[in-house]
This record gives sequence, C-alpha cells and structure tokens, in this order.
Amino acid sequence: MKSKTLLASLIFTTLLVGCDQSTQQTAAAPAEKPKTPVQRRGDIASDYRYSLQADGPDICLRRVVEILGKETKVTSVKSFFGTGEALSSSPAFVTPKGVLKTCSVEYQDPQDGKKLLSLDMDAFSGEFKAPVRVKITVTGNADSFKLDDYLIALSKVDAAAIKPFLDGKKSWLDTYFSEHALYSVTLNEPGPFNDKHVLSIRMDGLLTSNGINKYVTASLSMDGKRVIKDGFKAGK
Repeated sequence: MKSKTLLASLIFTTLLVGCDQSTQQTAAAPAEKPKTPVQRRGDIASDYRYSLQADGPDICLRRVVEILGKETKVTSVKSFFGTGEALSSSPAFVTPKGVLKTCSVEYQDPQDGKKLLSLDMDAFSGEFKAPVRVKITVTGNADSFKLDDYLIALSKVDAAAIKPFLDGKKSWLDTYFSEHALYSVTLNEPGPFNDKHVLSIRMDGLLTSNGINKYVTASLSMDGKRVIKDGFKAGK
C-alpha cells in the first residue's frame, strides 16, 4: 500500500494539473481515422457523436483504448454525460440527456516515463485533439512521489460490467428518483479512500419524496467483477 502522503499528493496533483499548450506532443498518440463530419444544428442530441443509448456508458474508455492502445498506462480517464434540463444546475448550459459531453485521459508520456500527457475529445466530432503536456504538482513529500504508483495499463481495465450494473439498479433508481440521469463514469487513480484504481459511477436525480436534487455513487474493481462501494442501495 502506498503511503498516505503519496495518496494525498495525487489528489492534489489531479486538481492542480495545468496544460502547457506550448509543449504539444502530436506524435504521442496515433492519428485517428477520418470520420464523417458532424453537422452541428445547435445544442441538441443529434449534434453529439456518442450517446449512452447508442454507445453505452463505457464509450469513452473504449475510445481511449482505440486511440492509445491497451498497453498504454494511464492515471485517469474521465467521461461526463448530459443530464438534461430538469437536472441541469444552470438553465443557460443545458446538455441533452444521455450524450457524451466530455471524454479525457491522462497517460504516461511514451517519450518520458516521468511525465504525463492528456487527450481531450471533441464531443461533436468524436475525435481527440492533439495531446498536451500535463504539469504535475504535488503536496506533501515531493521527494517520495513516484508516478508509477498511480499508473495502470488499459489492458487491466474492463468497463463492460458498468452497463449490467446500471441495468440491475434501474428498478431502484426509478423508485428512489422521479427522474435520473447518468452524470459520469470515471477511472480514478488511487486516493485517500482507495489504494488502487477504481471505476466510479455517479447518477444524478430528483428525489421522489421531495423533488430535491441528489446524486448517488458506486465504484467497481478494475476487472468489473467486484463492487467496492454501492451507494445506489440506500442513496448514500
């Protein structure tokens, strides 16, 4: 198990990373195959390349594997989905329910194993932008920080279990919430609450009992075979 100092360090690293646009590594990720251009017609679901209904909750992770390869080591992969008008925190920025609006990954620089690069997807075209350098900042004992402690090969991640997990919770969700939508699916690095990578799920909703906004979370092991935390059971 890694020291508490290092575990706390990576959480702050994630929060404080900055992208240096002047140090782009365009050769660090393979070029994508051309796709049919997406015609943008405003902020509607058909403008977005991917959706839960058509592509599943693990679409971001699958695309990351496709572009980087299974043996690439990553610290995190983050995907966020539109939750629709009823669950939006800002009426001015409503994203259609179920569309993939954000997909990003931070991964080990193949040219320098002590550094990280990041990739972000354009939600409309479904293509990844050029990789950029991530500035790593740690708190605590910087001398003992080792990036290898927070990397995992994509080949060890199986997100296929996320959909059946969510399907199994549908009845409970339909009862607990009057309306609900998947907010995020993320591959999270080790932190103060877990000493290994985990697959995390967040569902936003309106409580049936009083109409108040609330979210519930769950986390699965990397192989998808073990539920580490299940906040869906009791709304915790």
